[in-house]
Amino acid sequence: MTIEPNGAQKHKNLKLPAEVVQKILTCLKRYKAVNRKTLEFIVNLSVLEELDLSNCLQVNNSIAFYIASACPYLQHLNLENCKAIIDNSIKFASEKCLHLLSLNISGCKRITDASIKSITQNLLHLKCLNISNLKKLKNALDILSSESKFSSLEQLDLDNSPWVTEESLQNFIKKSPHKNLSQLSFVDCTVNASKIVPLLKKPSIKRLQYQIFHRKIKTYKETNPLLDFENILQLSASTGILNGIEKLRNVISLNLDVDDEVIDAQKVIKLLKGFEKLEELSLLFRISCWDEESKKSFEAENEIVDYVLKNTSLSSLMIDEYGYYQKHHDSVFLNTPGPWCNGKLKKLILQHFGITNIGIRRICDVLPNLQHFGLRRAFWRVSDSGIALLGNLQELKTLDIGGYKSLNPQNFLNEIEKHFPKLERIDVSGITNLMANDFMKLQQIGKSRHIEILPSHWNTNCYKWRGLAVEEGFDDEEVLPFY
Repeated sequence: MTIEPNGAQKHKNLKLPAEVVQKILTCLKRYKAVNRKTLEFIVNLSVLEELDLSNCLQVNNSIAFYIASACPYLQHLNLENCKAIIDNSIKFASEKCLHLLSLNISGCKRITDASIKSITQNLLHLKCLNISNLKKLKNALDILSSESKFSSLEQLDLDNSPWVTEESLQNFIKKSPHKNLSQLSFVDCTVNASKIVPLLKKPSIKRLQYQIFHRKIKTYKETNPLLDFENILQLSASTGILNGIEKLRNVISLNLDVDDEVIDAQKVIKLLKGFEKLEELSLLFRISCWDEESKKSFEAENEIVDYVLKNTSLSSLMIDEYGYYQKHHDSVFLNTPGPWCNGKLKKLILQHFGITNIGIRRICDVLPNLQHFGLRRAFWRVSDSGIALLGNLQELKTLDIGGYKSLNPQNFLNEIEKHFPKLERIDVSGITNLMANDFMKLQQIGKSRHIEILPSHWNTNCYKWRGLAVEEGFDDEEVLPFY
């Protein structure tokens, strides 16, 4: 096989399976080698139905044109934070990739209303659209509701969008042809909560993300918040936004940002009592230092967790203590008698969390049937015997220890090889002292025991303690979504 000067292959009959093409593109993205020449090597890009080029700063107008021409059957395209993308790129892609079902152009800072107009005129089957963090948009909501043929949207993300005004939102509510719109995200938008009420009365809306972070905007607490909506099933919001709410009786999944500067335990507990059918709960606490107010917040946090463990029937619980000080929380687990969550808890994730072997032992004793356990970016005072204790969880299927700083690789590999009989997935992202040879041994163990290992590749750039690498889908400032 010979290679032509322009990089294209001479023998066009060489065809690669779609999964191989996808792996090649993943490698190119990882090593920042996505360019026109490398793409021309891949003959049959046309087999691709999904393409993720998020955070590829080298993706420019020329590359976008080439991809749109070469991938006419794309259904899912992610161009998040491709900052060189301009309106002409989106216009061309929307004219060529007519089968697109989802499109993410969030963070493409050069995009204007012209791109939104092209999308509404051409992508008539689009179901998911993310236009968050696009500062140059002005009338995007009006454009999205003006084309009657563009009516298939099911998910719309408008996070961090200063152009979303109360007037444009009301017009969108009145004119929107999207009868199946079920998921909306308004994170960090300055729209008064009461203005969203008419939109939420649409029976199709099942999931809402509406948060405003108090460090940026301090006036939102004066607004009249959301009311009682029977159709909302999944909700992501902050305690300030939900202040005064009595109940959202059918919500089954709640991501609650406890954003009060000094946490009021009784206020949060009263709020949680209103969610009668809750099955999944994510609690985000913000304790940034260790002064007198933070000590009160820490005690309130323990009181809230104690209430949740004693009085709910959750199947999934995540506790995230997002701040600069992580004090260990053994006490909340040791002082709360079992069974927790009426014995129904199958998934427990502790993030930015401090814990010792004593706490690990208590979790294993009270939750012997736990199927998913995570300590993500956790502040462990745990020796390797803590990993051994987790081996007693006979039903454990997923183990997530991303960011564990003091792991002994050899002991860890021995435990994984000998214990955890039902384990299906291990996430070791961000573990700084897991070297390449250790990772290869872990992959061999995973292959022999049919365990999925994450991340799928070892790369020194992905194991810096300053959070999990962007290549793995995380960054330091991220607030975890529904899980």
